Amino acid sequence: MLTWIVQQVWTMCDFQYNASCHITYVLPVLRGAVKSFEYMLSHNLNGTNTSRLHFPAAGLPNCGGGGWDNGFQVGAAQWGLTTYTSMCKDIAEHRPPFSQPEPIGDLCDFAARAEWLLERLAPLQVDPVTGINAAWKVRFTEPCRHFDHLLNCIGEGFGNIQRESQVCLNTADQFYKVTWQGKAECTFSYPPVVQMSAANGRGDAAWGNITELLDNILLFMPNTMDNEGDPVSSARQIVNIDPCATAATADSIQYLMIQSEGQRIKVFPTPPVAWDDGAVFHRLRASRGFVVSARLLKQHGGVGWVHIENEAGAQPVLVTAQFSKPISKLKIESKSGHEVRLVAFPPAANTVQVLGLEQGDAVLISDPELPPDSFEIQPLQGEASEQNYWGYHPESSRSQAFRECCAEF
Repeated sequence: MLTWIVQQVWTMCDFQYNASCHITYVLPVLRGAVKSFEYMLSHNLNGTNTSRLHFPAAGLPNCGGGGWDNGFQVGAAQWGLTTYTSMCKDIAEHRPPFSQPEPIGDLCDFAARAEWLLERLAPLQVDPVTGINAAWKVRFTEPCRHFDHLLNCIGEGFGNIQRESQVCLNTADQFYKVTWQGKAECTFSYPPVVQMSAANGRGDAAWGNITELLDNILLFMPNTMDNEGDPVSSARQIVNIDPCATAATADSIQYLMIQSEGQRIKVFPTPPVAWDDGAVFHRLRASRGFVVSARLLKQHGGVGWVHIENEAGAQPVLVTAQFSKPISKLKIESKSGHEVRLVAFPPAANTVQVLGLEQGDAVLISDPELPPDSFEIQPLQGEASEQNYWGYHPESSRSQAFRECCAEF
């Protein structure tokens, strides 16, 4: 669990692209986390000595099942060991964001040993039909109130599984089938399924999962907290109220608008058919210190414009979007007036490389034929029955349904 917590802090530092943040808050704790793996790993696998290093039999933290080399532990170890050794190499070689020397003491004294452990660590166990296994020779077949092994497939995930892969789609489908359709109905199980669908081009499925969850008046309370169902009961028992899934659901909605990892930013990667023309987001953060705004204009054929601010000075940045015009015909304007160039990036479809975007500067990439009002960002006009969705407003359709169904909760 410690590695997962460190990963959340690492993501925060990465979105700031801040070396001091990494060195102060991530590296010391990550060092301790990866050192702990050495005490858990051994060559023993269910009584047989192997050339690989394995985790002893254990259950997934929030699910039934488990066993040797469970998917959560192996994925966490892969991410922790890889990230720790990479950070230490970047610091030693003064690679961004660690270009300026900073004192780290003995925080990288375990790097060589960590690399040795990583080379010998047993791989994640994958089933060709159901995706990532709960553990060695144990497919994921029991409902789960959390998404421990799915962390290998979401965001800056654990493990070494390609996020955009059939393995992750199979994993998402199996998890949804077993946990939600199995009537465990746990709100925390939805966000990773949404993200995995969004990462693999299934925008309609992802949006369907989100609306299915938000419209469930039993699981999401009027105060925005969520009911956590019993993960092993078919009785849909309510066991606690928790605000965490609400934040995770909001994060999943954002994942349909923007995805980023390393120098790549994907804008409206898989917009659902249900989204109206003119969908827009304003100043969402991406990895490496970029702040992005964009508008989707379906009637014009795709993404109408993208605005990118470079807060931390990282270069270059790759932007993937289904623009409404061919890349060669896009208009580009920098806030400072300095030259910023777009270069097609052939290995990836619909991707441009933005060159010359300095720290503190911003660039607008747009369809030159858009009318001026396409660049205005205003609140959408909503229906009265959908306003104050999360309160007890008398005209809210959701509030009325909740009072009729679930007032005892």
